[in-house]
Amino acid sequence: MIKSVKFLTLILLATLVLSSQGYCSEGSAGQPGEFLRWGVGARALGMGRAYSCISSGGDALVWNPAGLASTERWEFSFMHSMHYLDSSFNFASFAYPTKKLGVFALGYTNLGMSNFDGRDEHNLPTGDFSLMKQAIYAGYGRYLWHKRVRVGLSTKFLLENMNNESASGWGGVDLGVITKDISGVRLALGIF
Repeated sequence: MIKSVKFLTLILLATLVLSSQGYCSEGSAGQPGEFLRWGVGARALGMGRAYSCISSGGDALVWNPAGLASTERWEFSFMHSMHYLDSSFNFASFAYPTKKLGVFALGYTNLGMSNFDGRDEHNLPTGDFSLMKQAIYAGYGRYLWHKRVRVGLSTKFLLENMNNESASGWGGVDLGVITKDISGVRLALGIF
C-alpha cells in the first residue's frame, strides 16, 4: 500500500511539473499545426476532449499514443466533418496489433478550405485560391511491467499548401504513458 501511494505521489508531482509549462503560454490560435489539436472521434469530442486516459485504437495517435497498446485487433477509423466557409476536416487511421511486438498505427489528417478571394498588394482580385493542411502519423504502443503500464510514441509529418506556395516538415515526437487502475484511479501523461 505504501509503495503504491509513493508511486501515485511521484506520478502526480511529475504531471504537475510537466503540465505547468502549458499555463505559461498565451494562446495558440494561428500557430503552425494548430489544426492537429482539434481532436478526432465522436466519443472523445463528446467527452469534451477528456480522452487521454482512455484512448485506444487509431484515435490514440491524436490523444495519447500509449492508448495504442490496448488495441486488441486491427481496426480502421474514419472521421469527416464539415465546418464554416467550405472547410472540411478529415481523419483516417489504421492500427495493427502484433502478438509480441506491440501495436503499430498509421494515420492521416486533412484540413481543407477553398474559395478564398485572392488579392494582390493593390487590393485587386487575383482569383480564388485554397488552403490545405495535412499530417501523416506513425505510432507505436505496448504494455510494460506485466500489463501495468502502457507506453507509446508517435511522430508526424506535416504538409501545407496555400495558393502556389507549399511547405513540409517533421512535426515532432509525442510520448504517452497510461497506468493500470491503482485504487480506482488511472493516470495518463502525454508529452506533445
